[in-house]
Amino acid sequence: MWRGNAVGACVTPVLMGWLSLQGVSAGLYSDAFGFALSSLSSILILVFVGWVGADALNREEERFRSTIDSCPVATIMVDEDGIIRMANRLANTTFRCPAGHLVGLPVEHLIPSRFRPRHEGYRNEYMFHPEQRIMGAGRELFAMRHDGTEFRAEIALNPVRTADTNYVMAAIVDITERVESEQKILNLSRIHKVLSGINTLIVRAQTSDLLCDEATRITVEEGDLPAALVVQYDSESDRYETLHAHSMDARLDTRHLSDFEIDALRQCLRRKSAVVRNDLADQKANGDSLDLVEMGIGALAAFPLVSPDPRLQTAFLIYRREPFSFDEPEMTLLQEVAGDISFAIDNLAKSQQLEYLTHYDNVTGLPNRLLLTDRLQQAILQADSYQSTVSILYLDIDRFKQVNDSLGHTGGDDVLRQVAQRIRACVTKADTVSRWGGDEFIILLPEHCTADAAEVANTITGALHALMVLDDGRELFVSCSIGIAEHPSDGGDTDSLINSARDAMTAIKEYGGNDYRHFVPDSSGLADDGLAFETSLRHALGQEQFQLYYQPQVDIVSRQVVGLEALLRWHHPIQGLVSPDHFIPLAERTGLIVPIGEWVLREACQKGAALPELKMAVNLSARQFHQKNLVDVVRQILEETGMPPANLELEITESTLIYDVESAIATMTRLSALGVSISLDDFGTGYSSLSYLKRFPIDTLKIDKSFIAEVTIDSDSEVIVNTIIVMAHSLGLNVIAEGVETDEQLAKLSERGCDEAQGYLFSRPMPYQEMIDAMQI
Repeated sequence: MWRGNAVGACVTPVLMGWLSLQGVSAGLYSDAFGFALSSLSSILILVFVGWVGADALNREEERFRSTIDSCPVATIMVDEDGIIRMANRLANTTFRCPAGHLVGLPVEHLIPSRFRPRHEGYRNEYMFHPEQRIMGAGRELFAMRHDGTEFRAEIALNPVRTADTNYVMAAIVDITERVESEQKILNLSRIHKVLSGINTLIVRAQTSDLLCDEATRITVEEGDLPAALVVQYDSESDRYETLHAHSMDARLDTRHLSDFEIDALRQCLRRKSAVVRNDLADQKANGDSLDLVEMGIGALAAFPLVSPDPRLQTAFLIYRREPFSFDEPEMTLLQEVAGDISFAIDNLAKSQQLEYLTHYDNVTGLPNRLLLTDRLQQAILQADSYQSTVSILYLDIDRFKQVNDSLGHTGGDDVLRQVAQRIRACVTKADTVSRWGGDEFIILLPEHCTADAAEVANTITGALHALMVLDDGRELFVSCSIGIAEHPSDGGDTDSLINSARDAMTAIKEYGGNDYRHFVPDSSGLADDGLAFETSLRHALGQEQFQLYYQPQVDIVSRQVVGLEALLRWHHPIQGLVSPDHFIPLAERTGLIVPIGEWVLREACQKGAALPELKMAVNLSARQFHQKNLVDVVRQILEETGMPPANLELEITESTLIYDVESAIATMTRLSALGVSISLDDFGTGYSSLSYLKRFPIDTLKIDKSFIAEVTIDSDSEVIVNTIIVMAHSLGLNVIAEGVETDEQLAKLSERGCDEAQGYLFSRPMPYQEMIDAMQI
C-alpha cells in the first residue's frame, strides 16, 4: 500500500510538469502559468524526496532504539556536554527511574557525590581521546540509583561519531552480586588457609598457651580479620578474662570486654554452640556495640572451645568488619577451626597429663624416679664439665609402715604429701625433691658439697619434727633417716651415687633412725651381708639364740631394788653377742619383732612371776604396740605365766605413740584396764608435750640417759631434768632416771626429787640368775 501511494505521489508531480510543458507548447495557457505549474511540480518532488528521507531516518532511529532496548545491560548515550540523550529500558530499571526520566539529565546524577568533582575531568579527557574501553580500570566504580542507594558497577565505553557531534555509549552492569560472590569465595579461601595453618600449628604446639596465642594470630593474619580472642569464663568468680588476643587494631586486644560481647559469650557457652551477632550497627540501643562499630567492627561470632578444667569454660571470639559477613558456608569452616583448636587443647591436656604421670608422682606431685634420674644424670654431666660437685640426700620416713597400718593408705598419703611440702620448703628452686618410691625421697642438690648437704639434712629433720595435723584432724609426729652422698667421691654415676646414699641411710636406720649420716665406704659392718644377717635372725628364735638380761631399778631414797628391766640379747653362733642396735631395726623392718617381742614378754613374765615383790619392765617395739591383738596377747601371757598384772610395766617410746595418737590412747587404756602399768621410755628425746602427757594413760616417765649423762656438767641438761621431774610429779607420774653412772648424778637426782634410778652405778645388765645372786634378791 505504502509502495502504491509512493509511486502515485511520485508520478503525479512529474506528470503535471510534463502536461504544463505540453500546454504551453500547444498554447493552452500562458508561459507564466506553465512556469508556475512546473515550479509547483518541482516543489512537490522536493517535498516528496524530503518526506521519503525523514521517514527512513525515523525508521532507523526506531530500529536503533529497539536495538538498545533489547540490549541485556543498562545502556545510556551521553553527548559531549555530559547530557544523557538516550537510555534503554534496563537503564531505567537499573537506576530505578521512571521511563524517560534519565534523558536530559547530566550523567553526574548517576554518580555518588564524592566522585563527581573528578568525573568531569575524566569525561572531557575521554571525549578528547575517545576509544572503546572499560571505564576506571583498576578502580572500584560506584553508581547511584534514583533513590540515592549505591551499587558496584562495571562500565564499558564505546565512542559514537555522527556528522553533527560525538557521543559515548556507556554499558553499565550492576556487579554487586558478583562482587559479593567473589568476596565470599575469597573469605572461604582465607578461612581454608586459617584451617590449614591451625592444623599445622597443632602438630608443633607444645602447650595450650602457645596453641591459643598462635591460633589467634593465624586467624587474624590468614583470615584477614580485624581481631580474634580466646576468652575464659570462671564459673566460681563469674568473670570473663581475655587469655589470648591478636588484632589489627591494638584497641581491640587491650580493652575490657563489653557487656554486648559478654552476652554473646554467655549464650555461646551456655548453649555449647556458635553464636553470631551479624549487624552491630543495628544494635541502636546498645552503646557497647556502637563502640565496636566505631572501631570498624560490623559483626562478631563466638565459638565454644573445650576446657580441661570443668570450672573454667573457654570460647573463641572472632570479629569481622562487614555486617552479615558470617554466612553459613563460612560458619561451617569456622566451626571446624574451633573444633580443631578444641581437639588440640584436649590432646595437649591429655599429653601433659601423660607427661605428668610419666615424670611426676601422683600422690605428692614431686618428680618421680624417672625424672630424678634424668636430672641427676644432667647434674653429674655438668659437674664433670665444671669440675664441681653434686650431693644427694636419700630420705626414708621412720616407721612409715606403722603409719599406714594405723591410718590406712589415705592417711599415709596425707602424711607423704605433708612430708613432701616440708622438704620442699627446706630447699631452693634449683634443687630437686623427688619421691623415689614408697616412703623414700631423694633430694638432688646441684653444686652442693657434703657440708651444705648436711645443713639441708639438719633443716629437713627439724622441719619434720613439728606437729603434723592430717586432713581428718588427727595429729602425729614423724621423723626420718637421711643418707648423704657426694659426686664424684661417693659415686661416679647415678646408680652408684644413689646406692651410696641409701647405704648411709640404712646405717642410720640400724641405729634407730631420726638422724642423718654421710656415706662412709665399708662402714656398714654386719649389714654388708644383709641377706645372710636376716636369715640368721629368722633362725635365732627357733634355735633359742635369744636371751634376756636384766638391769635393776632402784628406789633413790631407800636404795632398794624395786624392779627389773628385761633387755634382749642375741648370741649369734659365729659372731657372738650381737648388740640390739644392730638387729632390732632389722627385726622391725622384717616384722620379726612381733614374734620376738612376744617371746620376750612371755619369758620376762615367767621370771617376774617368781618375784612377786618386784615389778618387771618390758619394752614394746613400735610395730608390736600397733598390733591389733596386742591386748589379747598380753592378757593371754599373764594368764599363762601367772604374772600379777600390777607387777608388769610395759615401756613404750614416745615415737611409738605419735603416728596415731587416738589409737595409741585407746590401746593404752585397754592395757591399763588389764591392771598393767605403762612407762614412757626415753622421755625428752621425742615429741611429747604436756598436753599429750595429760591425755596418755601412763604411770611412769623414764628420763633419757643423754640428759642424765650431763646433768652435773651442763646447766641446760640440769634444767631439762628438773623440769621433767616437776612436770611428771604435777601429773601424778613416777619418774625413773636411766643411765645413772656416778654418785654425783644420783645426788643431783635425789635433790630434785626423782623417784627411781637405773644404770651402771647399780649394775650392768646381767642374765637372770646372775642378777638375782648379785643383788641378793
